[in-house]
Amino acid sequence: MAISYRSIPSAQAGPHARDGGGYSESHAREGGDYSERASRRPVLLWALAGTAMAVAAFFAVAQSSHSTAAGLRLRQWESVRDQRRAQVYQAEALAAQLSSLDQVARGAGARFGMAPPKAVDYLEVSEGPVPPRAALPHRFRPSPPAASPEHPWWARLRRLLPLP
Repeated sequence: MAISYRSIPSAQAGPHARDGGGYSESHAREGGDYSERASRRPVLLWALAGTAMAVAAFFAVAQSSHSTAAGLRLRQWESVRDQRRAQVYQAEALAAQLSSLDQVARGAGARFGMAPPKAVDYLEVSEGPVPPRAALPHRFRPSPPAASPEHPWWARLRRLLPLP
């Protein structure tokens, strides 16, 4: 049962009985009586709690959709990587096939009309003196060891002494 300012007897109005006990029509217009305000509080609390839950749910959905999109992009890049690896393997297999001596001989015969030689000539190479080291340009040769500076006479004596 809601109590309004009209239902309060003047004896219970309190010290402000002269102005209606503190409950006047202007008071009712401004905020209504206490029971109306109290009945609005749970509704406001529920609305605030619902809003907070909706915001939290929105953030969870946004994070989940971001993770899903990142996973999709990752799978797409993995697919591209796998396709490129397959292309590399095919190119390596083709290069191995084309570098086979039999394949080269067949290709030379088919494309250029080449045939195996009828006679094979060999050359003899006389062995001459072998150079002590390979001939390299000066810039690639190792630099000669630097001459060690002359040690003073007392340094030689010092090496002979049994010092720690």
